[in-house]
Amino acid sequence: MATGQERPTGTRGRTTTRRLLRGVLRGLRQKKGMSVEEVAAEVEWSASKLIRVEGGQVGLSVSDLNALLQVYDVHERTQVEELRSLARASRQRAWWSEYQRYIPAGYVEFIGAESDAARIRHFHPISVPGLLQRPAYADAIIRGTSLDEPAPEVARARAEIRRKRQERVFDRDDPPAVTMILDEAVLRRPIGDAETMRDELDHLINMAKQDKMTMVVVPFSAGAHPGLAGPFALFEYDDPEVEDLVCLETPHNDILVRDKPDLLDQYRRAADHLEEIGFTGDDAVRFVEQVREGLA
Repeated sequence: MATGQERPTGTRGRTTTRRLLRGVLRGLRQKKGMSVEEVAAEVEWSASKLIRVEGGQVGLSVSDLNALLQVYDVHERTQVEELRSLARASRQRAWWSEYQRYIPAGYVEFIGAESDAARIRHFHPISVPGLLQRPAYADAIIRGTSLDEPAPEVARARAEIRRKRQERVFDRDDPPAVTMILDEAVLRRPIGDAETMRDELDHLINMAKQDKMTMVVVPFSAGAHPGLAGPFALFEYDDPEVEDLVCLETPHNDILVRDKPDLLDQYRRAADHLEEIGFTGDDAVRFVEQVREGLA
């Protein structure tokens, strides 16, 4: 079979399906010994179109897939039908599609990777990650970090995206195992007014008690640690055909890193280390409660 172990495509989201199709098509091209430019010339595409397809950035129509399979000499019926099924699934409309004009491309990729993940580990040294932000806290973050006042429709779209992300991750039938690793500075930095911070810390305490949610607090006493290099998120998948990802957050965009297993392992070790030196479970909850009690 072309795509490895059999699994219905309906159990994969659009982003994961595109990444799976990307890997299969790139493998077929490499097996054929052809460059991107050579294949693009054969099917009369621009090289940039094939690069986007192999990058998982766009879906693929069945007719375009058929053209590629002709070039790659793939004719076995079962294999072809599997790939056609993947192509159809890759073009399905995602819930965040209506917001794409309001957010950077990297954030779109981030949402797609998050939506399909079986396990999420997110470290942040500065602020509460979006999945755990309450509306008032989120609004204060957006206003406080924007150099220019966002247009009302952009602010509204960002708020809606954050709310829907939270619903899609925590309220779905098979929620992922989520580990949120927070530096102590996240809890102590005042964002908005005191009521906003009390509401946010109460939310963290409540979320930390959910079954598939683990909270880790790295105290100041831990000293220097790998997380000080910047925020990151690890997305891991149960599907053996879909590679795990690491997302690096920058001031201007989210960067999803793929095809770099050594770098992925480095961030796995960093997350492991942060969990080892941080407070977890009831200890993390008590730490947040102490900070909450100290608010004026």
